[in-house]
Amino acid sequence: REQKHDLKLEIEQLKETLETTQSNLRQSSMQQKKLKEDIENAQDTKENLRHTLLDQIKTLRQKMNLLNDTIENQKQDYEKLENECSQLKLLLDAKQKVSKHNQNFSQRSFSQQPQQMNDSFQRESLSSSSVVDDTRRLLAELR
Repeated sequence: REQKHDLKLEIEQLKETLETTQSNLRQSSMQQKKLKEDIENAQDTKENLRHTLLDQIKTLRQKMNLLNDTIENQKQDYEKLENECSQLKLLLDAKQKVSKHNQNFSQRSFSQQPQQMNDSFQRESLSSSSVVDDTRRLLAELR
């Protein structure tokens, strides 16, 4: 009898141990399943972040290229403006020379004899025509 009773107690203990083990296994299995899902989610997130970073890098490269193009265009525009300024300065210098030349010619014309006036006019006319030619050439270049 006592043996029977001891066996029953041992069987009860073994049943409890078995239930506890099965419960632990179920919990462990659920934890393992959840862990597996977390790992998959983390891998998906990692892949999404990778694609996002690649897209951002691509966008930044495009913006950088646009900025470089803009800088290059601005350099070219600046060079054009510099050239135009130089040409305008040359035109202004030529205009001032013509103006000074005409003023000198007018002042001398009144004080010279007719033949001297004619010779002077021909000389002045030749040099002012070269200034006019230079001015016309510069105007054509500006167009």
